Order: sequence, then C-alpha cells, then structure tokens
Amino acid sequence: MATLKDSLNSHFATKDELLELSKAIAQTTETADKMITIDYDSELQKLVHHQAPLVSYLEQSGCVSPANSAKVGYRMKLQKTTSEFIAETGDIPDHDPSLFDDKIAKMTTLVYPIEVSDMALRGVDEIDLMADEITDGYLDMAQVKDKALLQGTEEDNGFDGIITGITTHKKDMGGEAISKAVIDELAQDLIDDGGNPSAILTTAKVGRQLNDILYPTVRNVDKVELTMGNWVTGYNAPNGITIPILVDPNIDTTEGDCLSFIDNNTLRVRELEKPTMIELAKTKLTTSRVLYTYFTFYNRAEYKNGLITGIGDE
Repeated sequence: MATLKDSLNSHFATKDELLELSKAIAQTTETADKMITIDYDSELQKLVHHQAPLVSYLEQSGCVSPANSAKVGYRMKLQKTTSEFIAETGDIPDHDPSLFDDKIAKMTTLVYPIEVSDMALRGVDEIDLMADEITDGYLDMAQVKDKALLQGTEEDNGFDGIITGITTHKKDMGGEAISKAVIDELAQDLIDDGGNPSAILTTAKVGRQLNDILYPTVRNVDKVELTMGNWVTGYNAPNGITIPILVDPNIDTTEGDCLSFIDNNTLRVRELEKPTMIELAKTKLTTSRVLYTYFTFYNRAEYKNGLITGIGDE
C-alpha cells in the first residue's frame, strides 16, 4: 500500500530530473510559443475544489502569491507585547520584545509528464486526447500539492505541511470521539494566543461527527461559500465568526483521524512558476510534454494553528 511519502516522492522532481527539466526549459524558451499556459477556467476550478480543497481554499483566501527567486526569506514571529489600560498619569509599561527567527523557504519542483502517440492524437474525431491528458495532469498535480501542504515533510518535498508543522497547540483524543467542548476549548486557546481561526481542516468521518454535534436538530445548517457554487458547513468560533469546515480527502488517516484549526494569516504559498506546460524534444512518434510548477510553503506562526489527533468513532 502506497504511503504518503511514496505518493509525494513520485511527483516531486529529483536533482537529476530537475537538471533535465531546466535544460528543456532553457531550450524551449528560445521560442515563446513552446511555453503553454494552462487555462484555469471555472470548470477546472470546481474540479480542483473537489479533489484538492486546501489548495482551492488557500487560493481563494489570498494565501498564494508570486515569488521572484528560488529562495524566499521570511520571519517566524512570536509577539510578546499586549495592550493594556493605564491611569491618566500612569507610567507607560515596558515593551516586551517580540521573538524573531529568520527562515529561508526553498522552491520545490512538481512535475507531471505527458506522452501521447502521434497516431492516437489523430485517431478519433471530436476527442481531444491531449486536452484530456492536460486536465488529468493538472488535477493530479493539485492533489499531490494538496497532500504536501497538509502533511508533507522537509524530507519528502522540502517543507513541512500545515498538520505536520503544528507543535504548540495539540491534543490527542486517545481514540475517543470529538466533542464540542474540546473544539471550543482549542479554538479559544488559539484566540487567546493571538490567533484568528479561519477554517477547520478534517476528514470525512470527523466531518460527519461535527454535523451531528453542531447541528443535531437543525434542518438548515450554517453554510459558508468557498468558491462560486461550492458551499460547506460552518462552525461558529468563540470570536463570533462562522468559519468553513473543509473536509479534505487527502488527509492521511494511517495514524487516525484528525481535526486542525488553521489561521490563514499565517500561511503562505509562494510560486516561482505557476503550473505551466512545455513541449519536449521529439525522439519518437509521440508528442511529449511536461506540466511543472515551482512553489514553496511556510507557516509564519504555527502556534496560531491547532491540531486534535487520535479522534475515534462516535
């Protein structure tokens, strides 16, 4: 049975593959028409939402931005000072300096090769095999990217995913079912620590439990619109904001089901190259192309995110 690590490693390029890809890109950039931009239309966006919910959510939340270099510098910040009231002539309190840790996020390369025989391309009228392969490739890349953003590790693909990187606010249910009290307590802890929960990430099994817990007798439950036409169940956080519950099929449940609060103010996906396609040199009677993207991810303040693991059945 393929593990998460096997799935990620089969799609992220090795050093040798990256070298070959760089050569191909250098050769094809001499003719601009060889670089093919993928049309990210509304239909494709809907498909991505269903196959890679976290990728879609981060895009819609403004957490994805371009980069200009293969390495991105950022600061992990722990804010120490808080506001407080003082008397009219009272002394100004001392400033408690924030803690900063300079970090570097390196780009990683995600690839999807495509090869269709020239005869197959001319074999059936009204069927565009290449377009079909491109769509499948784009969706596959989005799904692998989703898995990496969730639970990838530096060893797998160059960065720790959201769930992997949470170390401060964690709770293990030890096989017990989730409860509203546990969820509310974790959300409040994050808020008290300066966080702003913006979404819940969880598995289908826990998602069903949440519906039973949050809306046991309600016919019309609270919904949040993520993308046009895509609505999900909402959770009313202690700070009065209704946040979306993202049920992501790409969460690895080998070690049990989990639930994570995420603060999208702390999450950043940086892209040096959006998903792009180039034609490869012709060495046989096939049309060969490769989809690729350069991107990286980092969490600027993991302590503003929370994780509940070991969630059992109801």
